[in-house]
Amino acid sequence: MIRNQPDPVLEAMSRSQLKDAIQAHRQFLAKTQKVIQEARDALLRLGMEACGERIDQLQKDGTDLESLELVTLIRLIQENLTWRSLPTGSAGEEFVNAHQRLAEAQREAETSRRQVDEANQRAREQEMQVRTLEATLKKLQDDRVRLEAQLAAPPTRAVPTSHSDSVPSIAEWFEQWVVGRNRERLERIVLILGETGLSRYSELEARAAEYYKIGESTCYAMVVDCEREGLVDRSEEMPPTRGRPAKIVTLTNRGRWLYRKLTGKEPVEPEHERLIRAHKSEAHLALILRVADCFTALGYEVVRNPLKIEIAGNRYFEPDLVIRKDGETMYLEVERGDKDRPALEHKWENARMAGAGRIYLAADKPGTLNRLQSNIIQWATLEGKRITLFKTHLEALKTKVPGESPWSGVKEIGGR
Repeated sequence: MIRNQPDPVLEAMSRSQLKDAIQAHRQFLAKTQKVIQEARDALLRLGMEACGERIDQLQKDGTDLESLELVTLIRLIQENLTWRSLPTGSAGEEFVNAHQRLAEAQREAETSRRQVDEANQRAREQEMQVRTLEATLKKLQDDRVRLEAQLAAPPTRAVPTSHSDSVPSIAEWFEQWVVGRNRERLERIVLILGETGLSRYSELEARAAEYYKIGESTCYAMVVDCEREGLVDRSEEMPPTRGRPAKIVTLTNRGRWLYRKLTGKEPVEPEHERLIRAHKSEAHLALILRVADCFTALGYEVVRNPLKIEIAGNRYFEPDLVIRKDGETMYLEVERGDKDRPALEHKWENARMAGAGRIYLAADKPGTLNRLQSNIIQWATLEGKRITLFKTHLEALKTKVPGESPWSGVKEIGGR
């Protein structure tokens, strides 16, 4: 899943708000210019009455009175008038009013100019933000296409240099392989892994016992021999326990080549590679698989493959596990308590919607479960949600027996 993409709704709102702000400042500027023009007209009328000869001369000299700056027009009138010679009556009052309105208009014009400058600056900044968002979105889209192409390609895994996977070396190796005494014995491991996609050693061991009646020690020896032949890789799912074999077993390029040679089919993608893409963290995946084992032991049908459930228009929920029993389907969230609060609250809302008011939660231990329950109660109370919480933890699950409820508690949380 590709996260942290620019929200097109927020981007559209930002552009709309910017457009409205610029329009408002343009209207204010037009109003200010109208006031200035009225003051200019009043001054021109006063000038024509008080110093008409001077103004007539300017017009004869080719001066456009409309183009005269206000400062020049005021200076012209001041040169021909003094307050003592100010005309009486309406002309005098109009001159005083014109001075006052001009001063007010100049103040408003300066204020408007500053506001327009600020609006223009904000417009430039928001335009830069929009361009940055568009560039980020383009990069995320390109990254998504690249990642999807990589995920669609056949998985590759490096093998020891002594077992080169070039075609000539595989052909030479296979010539010796077909006459080897252990060939059929080791091919069984390759066939199980290629056919099922199983990755965990414990499950490989169980399937080998089911298919070929192979015991634990024999299976382990066969896996070790397959590794020596460059057919499988062994890695750790978690810190190893003393005396136990590696937890994860997957086919190498050579192992996949041999499976295709034996069956004419492509091997199934290893489950571990598929699940780690969905859950990202080895520790989280290990906990999910342990919880899945416990529910399986209690008689539940458990779906470990990640499912995407549509819960609303363009809104999806991906539960960690889907468990079923007696016709009831439960979407289980498995948590270690390492997510931040917004991520958890988003998860609770999706789980509530998918579960029709029910949230099914399993934690690694009691302390984690208590913290998560407090988070759910606080979120549900603030948001006014009414839910039923089914909760358990790994330590409790290990003590349960078939027929017993897997839940350590069920809590009703009421909304307002």
